[in-house]
Amino acid sequence: MLAWGAVWAGEPVSFRIHDHRDPVEVDEVTQVYIDGKHVGTFRLGPEREDASITVTVPAADTYRYALCGRVTIRREDGSVITREVNGAGVLSDVSERDYDAVAAGDFTIFYLRDITVGRPPAPISSEPRRGCQPNVASR
Repeated sequence: MLAWGAVWAGEPVSFRIHDHRDPVEVDEVTQVYIDGKHVGTFRLGPEREDASITVTVPAADTYRYALCGRVTIRREDGSVITREVNGAGVLSDVSERDYDAVAAGDFTIFYLRDITVGRPPAPISSEPRRGCQPNVASR
């Protein structure tokens, strides 16, 4: 007998991905892909500091994600620079989780981090600068 709330094979599961504008960001446009399918786009700037998308997918052991786009940041000297958003990885145990889209390395590395409250973080593998190469997001 399965416990109430258990996920059956193929039953849809949902999770959320959040993005927050960093204080040095001028603007950002990031497309999110799960298993090669476009599931949402973050558009952040002075008029929109935070955004979230809810992703619903058939139950599976793992899901490949890709973050693709661009972010413009303001340097300490006042100049601006635009960087490519390009990250990928593999998510598991995604049901009812919350993930945060994170930038590191002076906005050169992009990945998802599990921020689900009340549960230990789920395993996530990351592949910086690989998400937006042709066919990588769908492997």
